Amino acid sequence: SLSTAPGRCLAAAPFFMAAAKNYSAYDDATSRRLLCGDLSEETRLPRELLERFHAMWCERSRPFFAAVDETSTMSVGALAEVVRSLGVHSDLLCRSVSRVIASGAEAVSFSAFVRGYAQLHSRTLREALPFAFAVFDLDGDGLLSPAEFQT
Repeated sequence: SLSTAPGRCLAAAPFFMAAAKNYSAYDDATSRRLLCGDLSEETRLPRELLERFHAMWCERSRPFFAAVDETSTMSVGALAEVVRSLGVHSDLLCRSVSRVIASGAEAVSFSAFVRGYAQLHSRTLREALPFAFAVFDLDGDGLLSPAEFQT
């Protein structure tokens, strides 16, 4: 049975898979290290940063992770507010960035959050373009229309 107790964050939801790996057979500390290590390798973000983010996510630390719920996910609306708190003032842009990070889901897991954070902090234009394109492709049709440029 899955636990949702605050100290059992890693076992609280089935999202503890990075690169199709399941960490539920391990204790919390080992699961956290494996998850953050795999996400670090995948995203090229520092493992130490991801471990700090994970601890904050599990603790529902303010201001960014206070909206993490009992299933250890954050709603797309709450994620839009996190984006806004980072200095993005356009409501449409906040919602669109959140939509792209969530990949169509109603909520984001820690892994999805990390992948989105990595895309927002892309190091090269080649890495940044697909994410930026998806943010402005509001209808998701793979094309940027004149109307999408005006919004």
